[in-house]
Amino acid sequence: MSKSIFSQFGTNTDLERSGRWVEFYGDDCLYKFLLARAGGANETYQRNLLQATKPYRKGSVDIEDLPPATQRQIMIKVYAETVIRDWSGIVFEDDGPEIPFNVDNAKRLLADAPQLFDFIAAEANNFRNYMEAKRSTDAKN
Repeated sequence: MSKSIFSQFGTNTDLERSGRWVEFYGDDCLYKFLLARAGGANETYQRNLLQATKPYRKGSVDIEDLPPATQRQIMIKVYAETVIRDWSGIVFEDDGPEIPFNVDNAKRLLADAPQLFDFIAAEANNFRNYMEAKRSTDAKN
């Protein structure tokens, strides 16, 4: 086992870009989200975030200086486009059909379920979620 501090914080960059499945259990159902990392090696996330905030960056204005509703709107767009890669088990109505993943459906889901957005953001920002495959790959070598 490595004692290097770098081994404790290293991530699998392929996993950061392609995503890992995160499960969330509801009352009688299982929801699954394939989440790329929000940051790290997911350069598309960083590029889209810069592009989405560009109209607001005048002088030294930072995203944290924007009204909370504007911040949320920007982050919903960026997460729908670059972090959520797929899902399963998502229905919008109790007896409705399973909703296929696409960016528009993801934007709607994140906008209508702010606590779910917070859950997804926490999972996608947690670097430890992107270490598992690196450790198992290292252990095999």
